[in-house]
Amino acid sequence: MQEYPDYNVLDRKGYWDPHTRQIIERRMTSVPQIKFFSSEEAETLEVAISRILPQDSDDRIPVVPFVDEKLAKNITDGTRYEDMPQMQELWRMFIRALDEEAQSSYGERFIKIDTSAQDEVLGALSKGDSNSTTWKVIPAQRAFQEIIRVAASFYYSHPYAWNEIGWGGPKYPEVYVRIGCGRKDPEEPGVVGHVRE
Repeated sequence: MQEYPDYNVLDRKGYWDPHTRQIIERRMTSVPQIKFFSSEEAETLEVAISRILPQDSDDRIPVVPFVDEKLAKNITDGTRYEDMPQMQELWRMFIRALDEEAQSSYGERFIKIDTSAQDEVLGALSKGDSNSTTWKVIPAQRAFQEIIRVAASFYYSHPYAWNEIGWGGPKYPEVYVRIGCGRKDPEEPGVVGHVRE
């Protein structure tokens, strides 16, 4: 549920420099085509991400296509734990582990089981309590955290998420002034009549 239903961060785009505006508008209008994942992998991942980052709005954030683009271009974050697989392999392992765990516990592929069972499968993977042979060969909790980190970074870099949480978006060339917890700049949602100090 959106806490600020009348707020639209794009109303502020006139204050952004052209480069920032171009990047953000691309997120809204240019959803990448799936190139890295197979259609079956993408379908499984879509279901998993919808359980991890539920979206109840009609304005859906296309997390999987942006993850796919990152993997297709092999854009890494520059570091990796030595006991972790390469990023591209990690995501494929995650998808295989979803189906292996679902098959082991429920006798069906991940996308075929109900949402509460899907949550159980995800919980098992997140804790490292999975029956998946794929997931047992890597540090499961760290691997799951990496999946969450990447998915959440795409989710929360999208203007629809900013609207949902009431974030004012980028302030470049301006800057945020009131950066303390619970303090808001005048143009941010939730400020009534004056700035909270």
